[in-house]
Amino acid sequence: MSGSSIVVVFADDRPQLKSVMGELEGSLSQIDELVVVNCGGIRAAKKDPFLLVPLDANLPSQLAGILGARPKDFVVLLAPGVAGYGAWLSELVSTFDKLPEDSVVVPRSAFCTGPQAVAISDASAVFSKQKRHRFSIDWIENYRGFVTLEGAASNLCLAVRSEGLQSGLKELGPGVFKGERYEDLFEGFFALAARSGGIYISHGSLVSSKGKYMQAKPYLDQIPIREDFPLVSGCLIVKNEEQYIGECLKSLSDFVDEIVVYDTGSEDATIELAEAFGAKVIRGYWDDDFGAARNRSLSHCKGRWILWIDADERVLGDPTKVRAKLAEPVLRFSESECKQIKIRNFYGHGLFHSMSHVSMRIFLRIEGAFYGALHERVRRRARFDFLFEDLGANVFRELTIDHLGYMNEAMTKRTKTERNTELAGKNFEVVSSLEALMQQARTYMFSGDLPTARETAIEVLNKLDDSATSDSERRWLEATSFGLILDSLILEKNHELAEQWLEKFEEKSYFMSRPMAFRARIRLIQERYSEALALFQSLPVSEIGNDGLEVAFDHYVPEMVECLSQLGRPVEAAELLLDFFENDGVLDIHLGRLVELMKEAAIPISRLARSVKNVRQESFYAQFLQLEPKIADGILEQIYLGGDHSTILLATAAKVALMLDLERMLEWGARLRMSGFGQFCPLVSRAGDPSVVELDRVVYAAVAFGAFSDPRAKEICLSILANNHTEELISAVSVYAPSLLLKS
Repeated sequence: MSGSSIVVVFADDRPQLKSVMGELEGSLSQIDELVVVNCGGIRAAKKDPFLLVPLDANLPSQLAGILGARPKDFVVLLAPGVAGYGAWLSELVSTFDKLPEDSVVVPRSAFCTGPQAVAISDASAVFSKQKRHRFSIDWIENYRGFVTLEGAASNLCLAVRSEGLQSGLKELGPGVFKGERYEDLFEGFFALAARSGGIYISHGSLVSSKGKYMQAKPYLDQIPIREDFPLVSGCLIVKNEEQYIGECLKSLSDFVDEIVVYDTGSEDATIELAEAFGAKVIRGYWDDDFGAARNRSLSHCKGRWILWIDADERVLGDPTKVRAKLAEPVLRFSESECKQIKIRNFYGHGLFHSMSHVSMRIFLRIEGAFYGALHERVRRRARFDFLFEDLGANVFRELTIDHLGYMNEAMTKRTKTERNTELAGKNFEVVSSLEALMQQARTYMFSGDLPTARETAIEVLNKLDDSATSDSERRWLEATSFGLILDSLILEKNHELAEQWLEKFEEKSYFMSRPMAFRARIRLIQERYSEALALFQSLPVSEIGNDGLEVAFDHYVPEMVECLSQLGRPVEAAELLLDFFENDGVLDIHLGRLVELMKEAAIPISRLARSVKNVRQESFYAQFLQLEPKIADGILEQIYLGGDHSTILLATAAKVALMLDLERMLEWGARLRMSGFGQFCPLVSRAGDPSVVELDRVVYAAVAFGAFSDPRAKEICLSILANNHTEELISAVSVYAPSLLLKS
């Protein structure tokens, strides 16, 4: 939408007015009109190219009179000292074609707090006209067309349709607007708009100010949520994720208003499952660049906030509390434009155990974009001079994400290691060389190539002194490099060299809990169990280091259990594991090891069954297949009798039952049928297995037919009898399903 505007400014003397008009030069068109509000310090002259009105209680009615005499499409209010960048005015008013009639639209600025704030690192960019012109061109190119609905604003500048102004001015008559402060006019319109059409930011419009720095003021407790302005978009890229996608989307759905799934070439049922769930599925492509793929996904999102996850992740938290927090008006922009989320990584029982780190997983859609072919990061959408590159962030404790992708089975099945090694090389084309080198070291580490990971991390440290990295980037690279070096040495049980590197790390570390955790792990491989246990028990509940990794007491439960066990304290070891399992749903050692400890401590298995609440189901139930069948059956029985009839429990029981006696197979077969999963009856499965001896197959089939009248069992039984009508087989059938002999 284009049109003419009345631009209202404040000036109380001719020098101030001259400065204002100089700053506005080039912004106003010939059809725009300037109105100057003053306190009597300016006397009108015939040649003045503006209208002069006094600041008093009648200001609203005077503006209404001007609109009546000189009809314009829009009215724009500017605070003292405010000037625009480039085509700021046309960009500001063009927003109205998307908005309700009684809306108020505001621009962005580096001279205010709140949602309008711009993170500028070089102040000369907003004071030098030459730089400002270049900056404005870059800015509009990156932000043109972006509009957001807000609950807070500052008094720098606002635009309103003339029709909306006319109705608003009636409400802001002398009884409301006292005429004491020009700023009260802004606040009056913001209050009116918040109750009706809404307050919006036109992000492509940018203004500066030579006046005072403006603080944002909230006009609503919660930002309104509308279909065209959703609060949160869930954002994923996927390929062949049918095993994970259902649980992932289920965990995400209550937190978001829409889910966008960008598929990079699935050959399984991923797309169909996502569409059936109601996600917006984009059939895309893969070009060996995670950052590029995520940006293509991002382009299809409409939410104010982006919550991005992977299919092998699960979102945990209270959706109502999370959404209420995200709907709060932004007042301190630098702390609110993105959120660091705690990620709990589950590695299984190979090279690593579970650990946590924080990662920027929630960010304002209009601010963030992805960079990096591998281990992509979120940085500012507009990346040019004068802007801080990294978004300001705080840890958002209302949400947690569980990541299963590094579990050994998943890593092997999906060949992540090979893929990540290739992309780590490509990463040098996308991010800084030191960051790419660091990501390469991490990839070697996860693949199990410890010496190469260590050598690469040392190379990063050696190159740091000659690099031009920021302080925050340097601290991250240092902490991550030392962490990889120490992890690799501890895993190789090279405690002497680990001690040397730990001393170097302690000299550089800003958070002493991380070195303490490494020292405890070194004492453990030295078999100095009492010292190790004391150090582990001294760790904090939670502390985030420079590398984003969380150091927490409960991360080292497996190590403490090992110490207690070696010190001859099995009861304490088992109780520690059970308490942790019951509270967090995480079991960082094999289930079989816990069962051994419980037996040694004389703790009944029923205690384990009672502890199953918030269990990480996929990894927990998979371990039952590695237990002795009778033990696995006993635990599953207790869990089932405790009221857990979940699909995953029944699926696990169906597999375990294949290794049990006839009576237990019959019991689980009945339970599976009661829950609608008769197709997985273990009796029929065993009867249909040609590797099982014929007599046993006939018995399983006859029992299944006699108990459940299963037609599959009948077919199997009659087929075997047709080929081998021995007395032994006939006798078995006559015991369990005599009616089959009559029919044959």
